[in-house]
Amino acid sequence: MKKSTVEILIHISLWSLILINLLNYTLVEEYVAEAFISAIFIIAIIAIPFYFNYFFLADLIFVQKQYLKYFIVVIVVSVFTYLILYFTSSTWLLEDDGISGWVSAVTNLILIIGLSNLIKGILSWFQDQQKKSDLEKEKLQSELKFLKLQVNPHFLFNSLNNIYSLSYKKSDKAAPMIARLSRILRYMLYECQETQVPLTKEIDLLKNFTDLNLLKIGQERRIDFYTEGIENHHKIAPLILITFLENAFKHGNILFDETGWINIECRVENKQLTYRLANSVSQNSTKVVDSGIGLKNIEKQLQLTYPSKYDLKISETPKEYTVELNIELS
Repeated sequence: MKKSTVEILIHISLWSLILINLLNYTLVEEYVAEAFISAIFIIAIIAIPFYFNYFFLADLIFVQKQYLKYFIVVIVVSVFTYLILYFTSSTWLLEDDGISGWVSAVTNLILIIGLSNLIKGILSWFQDQQKKSDLEKEKLQSELKFLKLQVNPHFLFNSLNNIYSLSYKKSDKAAPMIARLSRILRYMLYECQETQVPLTKEIDLLKNFTDLNLLKIGQERRIDFYTEGIENHHKIAPLILITFLENAFKHGNILFDETGWINIECRVENKQLTYRLANSVSQNSTKVVDSGIGLKNIEKQLQLTYPSKYDLKISETPKEYTVELNIELS
């Protein structure tokens, strides 16, 4: 429900309750029609200080913090409203003609203005919370967009380098690589705009990326790709998994060593995604920690997208590099 709708409903409820309270006073001495007209008249009068405070005076305490000035103005407005009610012979709020009646009436009017402040304060607080939430969402989206802009050129740069190398050698593999790259870029450009994408699409991205690199190698390599429990309704933030696979090809030894291997495991159980990727390394392999924006980028995305809902473990031995990522899917 929109904030304006909630505000209107609160005001309608407030004045309905005041109307019922007024009728309890006026129905004692007046007929129903007269009592109703009298009650509406009184509401019209007391609505003046209520909304004068609501739209103008409340800022003195909520924004400007001028409490003394506010208190003085409220007293003046309450006395002025009391005089209007008194000279129009309105009986509500005026229990006696003496000092006690005056004090009681002004006190009631101050309470009405206080009620105006209460409603204004509650609605302002919720509005401020909504603004903070919106600002945080906008900040999150801006940061994620920036990070994705880093991912795509980084991946594209590496892929174009590979295609250029094959084209320079007049290899027949250049055309199939361009086709694979086209599929990947189409997905990145047109299907990764949402905050969540089907996990099946991300798996397809991993497979296309794997095929793209195998075309470059031109020889058989041991790549095991295992999936389990992945269904169409499972969703994940886009471009989370691809960076780890890119690092496995870039910093492992599979591209230049026939004994090189990559194991990819992706399974979902009870809304818990486990993504485990292991690859062989050699002494000549580049350390993954030196991979530039890739790994730092993905860790930042995880912090922004899955705060307290992910666990990332990275281990390395002289012969093997392993990444295990666990994410609580929404």
